Amino acid sequence: MSENLLTESSHLIQKIQLVQQGSAPPNMPHRPQSIGSNLPSASQLSSLIVPGEPFVTDVRGFLQRELVSPTLDELAPILTFVARKGGSNIDALHVQLIKNRSIIITEDPGLHLIWYGKSIYLKPIPHCLLSTDFWTTYLPTSSTDPTTPQNSHPLACPQYRPAAIGLVRSYAYLIRHSSDFHLAQAAHLIPSSVTYTEFQHFIQPFLHTTLVSPRYEYGQLRLTRLNWAVRLYCPPSRKKDFITRRWYYQETQWGIRDYIQSAAVFLVFMFAALSLILSSMQVVLAARQNDTWEAFVKASWGFSIGVILFFIAIFAIIGIGALLVLFAQLNFAMKARKEGKESDGMTKRNRSA
Repeated sequence: MSENLLTESSHLIQKIQLVQQGSAPPNMPHRPQSIGSNLPSASQLSSLIVPGEPFVTDVRGFLQRELVSPTLDELAPILTFVARKGGSNIDALHVQLIKNRSIIITEDPGLHLIWYGKSIYLKPIPHCLLSTDFWTTYLPTSSTDPTTPQNSHPLACPQYRPAAIGLVRSYAYLIRHSSDFHLAQAAHLIPSSVTYTEFQHFIQPFLHTTLVSPRYEYGQLRLTRLNWAVRLYCPPSRKKDFITRRWYYQETQWGIRDYIQSAAVFLVFMFAALSLILSSMQVVLAARQNDTWEAFVKASWGFSIGVILFFIAIFAIIGIGALLVLFAQLNFAMKARKEGKESDGMTKRNRSA
């Protein structure tokens, strides 16, 4: 059985040709073509449920992992303050290079089209979304739509259809020229055997729909602004997570040294600015000599005490933060050890039974 699945999976990456089988995803003004002559038809999906994924049997779980970005959907009401609304607000791949951004592949749909510094995260198009039959079988329109067939597949997931359309539509803006297409293939965002003409025929109908999930009502998003949106809005999907998941949409520092380096610029700037101010106060007081300026003397005294207390507080926060991180790491290690012992005990009981 596994050999058959592997054989069918290997056939998926053979030479891609346009086919005219199956029905188009509903609500599309023009019928997109399936690209992939060996993508399975609806009758073959019983033996290979997800094209390109021969060992996936839980279609709902697979589509949820591949398409849904719950945090961004929850943040949709305030994303207007983070980015310009409009699904077309996406720079083409050649423009990303002009802006000196490197492409980072991600399989997390929540990171698709998120950019940070000189990098942008992009999720490759799942191979199953290149099959018209897969759309018809597992991603039909809502059951309340009168155009939906009554004998729909029992594993159909129409609730994930808007996210699927949004993901595929984003590539209509990322790939606007043949140069963008070749960049996408070089970055393994789309199958290497697809031709530019075939891709254009397939992607064109997705430009004419607005039936997308709340996240895809926006284009590319800046990670630093999303971090602040998560901190201020506290989306429900993050409230039960670890503190870093509630403080950052996506972490970019993975060690204490990284955090210190990111804060070093601010601390050095504050040190230089406060040193310059204190030196200026000393010059003023020295220049006046016996002609004291009582109000300025009091202000200088208070400011100097404030600076001392400020730096004491900074060093205290750094020390307490280091202790908290150490405590969190020890707590994580103890939990992992406990779970490992429980797993080993369960394995031994199963063997003895």
